Amino acid sequence: MNNKREDTISPHHRDIREEDISKLLNFLSAVISQRYLYPPSHPILQKSIKTLLTFLNGRLGKGGTISLALIEDQFIIDGKRLTKYSDGFGQLRSELKKLGIEKINFKSGINTKELISFIEAIVTDPKDMTGIDGTNTILHYKGSDHIELKRLSISLLTDIEGYSDAAEIIQKGIDTLKEIIPEVRKDHKINYKGVHEMVYKVCNFLYEKRSPLLAITSFKGYDEYTFTHATNVSTLAMIIGQGINLPQDIISDFGIAGLLHDIGKETIPPEIINKPGKLTEEEFTLIKSHPVNGAKILIENKGIIDLAPIVAYEHHIKFSGGGYPELPRKRDLNLCSMIVSIADVYDALRSTRSYRREFSLKDTIRILKESAKDFEPILLKRFIGLVGIYMVGTIVRLKSGHIGIVYELNPNDPYSPFVRIIKDPNGENIKKKEIIDLSVKEEKGDENFIIDVLEQREDTLL
Repeated sequence: MNNKREDTISPHHRDIREEDISKLLNFLSAVISQRYLYPPSHPILQKSIKTLLTFLNGRLGKGGTISLALIEDQFIIDGKRLTKYSDGFGQLRSELKKLGIEKINFKSGINTKELISFIEAIVTDPKDMTGIDGTNTILHYKGSDHIELKRLSISLLTDIEGYSDAAEIIQKGIDTLKEIIPEVRKDHKINYKGVHEMVYKVCNFLYEKRSPLLAITSFKGYDEYTFTHATNVSTLAMIIGQGINLPQDIISDFGIAGLLHDIGKETIPPEIINKPGKLTEEEFTLIKSHPVNGAKILIENKGIIDLAPIVAYEHHIKFSGGGYPELPRKRDLNLCSMIVSIADVYDALRSTRSYRREFSLKDTIRILKESAKDFEPILLKRFIGLVGIYMVGTIVRLKSGHIGIVYELNPNDPYSPFVRIIKDPNGENIKKKEIIDLSVKEEKGDENFIIDVLEQREDTLL
């Protein structure tokens, strides 16, 4: 039996052992601690830097990358969680959280100068930081081709019209789920009023502005995956429903069903849900029980719309047959189930979990297309068109050399979104908020278009 998680298609990375994780964290912690005591030229610090550099280059090899992430207060390296001594490294954890750093990418070819510059960035006082848009950015770290500091960011998205209002609505939805989930775990009771209110607010906002909600779904709270995933799937289900011109009352029902689609996972022990390694056959059997468990919980709650248990039961059944729960014959799936299935896989792939890294938007779309037989083809095509080749909030470089953020999607041309320019070709910040439509040629006749995607959902702290 293949016990691979339903949302996991593991990216290629070098095999790293737990002792490697422990060593990297030890070496890194030692260098940072010593930097507070000694100047960069001190022999003790130099020795520790050399040890860290030797370790990194030895593990990286040629063309390799090691990604160190801080997720839910846990250190994850290349998708593997540190299980032993996981409560240690408190200073390192504190330093990274203080700076808002949630990921460090080490690439082969690191030299001593780059490593020292990186350490200087970590120990820099946040009071000495500023940024192009008023957010904290590490000025002292000049950057390199071999070390990247990243964090989740909504800073550039806040200028999108309606983003703040959308963020407030979604946050209230997350807060509602935080109140609901403990009751579900305790006695399977659901606060239906809270679910209704959240979904109706999102649905009404959707009819005013779609782009801010799409931008929200690209921002992840790593420590709140359960809640952000549910709200994202709910929001995406409503966006797809609107995209195929369904009535608003049906779209809101889709939102409710999407919000509650994974409620059955609350019956599964969290250590299994968040297990970093391969699941045993028994553990995978438990995971596969969550659609049936969710449907039962929703049926038990009087007042829940009939659609919700149907979607909870069907959302892991593939369009071409197969999936789970296992059925004796192919089943005609509900429209909402087919939509939630796409949104569920899309958002899961775009999220970092304890057992693997997140996928870029480009790779996520590729994976969805490669798995096309698992989804209703017309809905999948429509969904890809709606989320866009370039997601709202994506940082892009234009042919002109300007850097911009995707501000709004173009329904007629997914390759030519509206872009807000933030830097000129020389890398200088642009204060004036200029929004350009890439589908419109410039006056001199030259066509401007996207030549490179710089970031999907994260700020690179350079």
